[in-house]
Amino acid sequence: MTNRIVWIAAGACVASLFPVCSLIHADLIRLRGGGEVRGTLEEDAPHSQQISIQTQSGLRLTLQREEIDFVERRSPLMEEYVTRSRMVENTVPSHWELSEWCRVQGLMEERKEQLELLLDLDPDHPEARKILGYVRHLGRWMTKEDEMAARGYLRYKGRWVTRQELELKQANSQQRDAELVWVPKIRLWLGWVTGNDPQRASTGLSELKKIQDPDAVAALTKFLSQHPQSQVRLLFVGILGQIEGAIPVRPLVDRLLLDGDQIVRRDALRALTPARYRLAIPGLIAALRHKSNAVVCHAAEALGEIGDDRTVPSLIDALVTRHIVQIQVPASPGIMFTNGGGVGPFSGMLPPGVEIAARTGQLPYGATIVSDQMPRQMKVVNVTREFKNLPVLDALEKMTGQNLGFNERDWHYWWAVQKG
Repeated sequence: MTNRIVWIAAGACVASLFPVCSLIHADLIRLRGGGEVRGTLEEDAPHSQQISIQTQSGLRLTLQREEIDFVERRSPLMEEYVTRSRMVENTVPSHWELSEWCRVQGLMEERKEQLELLLDLDPDHPEARKILGYVRHLGRWMTKEDEMAARGYLRYKGRWVTRQELELKQANSQQRDAELVWVPKIRLWLGWVTGNDPQRASTGLSELKKIQDPDAVAALTKFLSQHPQSQVRLLFVGILGQIEGAIPVRPLVDRLLLDGDQIVRRDALRALTPARYRLAIPGLIAALRHKSNAVVCHAAEALGEIGDDRTVPSLIDALVTRHIVQIQVPASPGIMFTNGGGVGPFSGMLPPGVEIAARTGQLPYGATIVSDQMPRQMKVVNVTREFKNLPVLDALEKMTGQNLGFNERDWHYWWAVQKG
């Protein structure tokens, strides 16, 4: 025991006699009783109770782990920095010079340490402040985080956001988590409903019909809203009808506007219920300007059922709408124009404008086109057609008791008088 203590003391003394700034690898052992030993650690078994180190003076020491506070493996470069930092004068130029040495050597944390020591001496040193990420705000030096916090911003996933945005994002994140819980359940139950096992189909249908949680709407919409089987879409509409709140309104409006099955559209409108009309009307009014004439008519039918006369001006604007439609025309010549069954004064190849007008019914009554040969190839062209929307007129008549036809000007004048 005595010999071991003597060796430790001797090693520590010897180590202190040699400059540690040499580029010899210098690991560090800090002793519990104070003091430290530097040198090169020897490899040892992970559970060994002893650690051996070759000191910089060439001596080999073996220490008990119970006598060691901690062990740090250091590169020669780090050892050199430790030595320089102990010898540096406590002045602004000296700390700046050592920080620049750290920058060249790639010791970024150590550079930061020296710059912070420099700021203790010169708090307004502009270069040090800039390197450490400080900005001057309202006459004070502060970090970027402090500046943004003073302006009411918080850091969230690498971006600066307001407190209100953060609360909204966190609420949305919680909402998404709650919605995702339903995804595997609804996928499973729908698979049972559309599968070949009658017992499982009955169980799946029963489970789906029990759903009343608004958090399930997103998963229901994902799997059921556009299912190829109309019975599944009817089931979807029925489930949404029993879920309270505003969340089911948008997918229900989508079904009554976009579904190709009239029964699905009818049930979607019934599922809205009068209590939800206020939430549905903005989407229906927007649909009156849809690029599809069918969607315009579906929206008008729904607004006619709802009967809110505040939608009258929007309906008047949708009495006559224009939409781009695609038609097929021959890609090769050979079209003749006839009138009343006989070949008229125009024959041969028609100008494109006349040909399109003829094919879209825009020529006078009795004007037709015939082909002197079967076209070898057809092509699709886009044309603009004007539609007089009878469902819109029906909705206006139902709400106002008036029948002014498709004359939008007369309708607007009449409405202005009524509200004047």
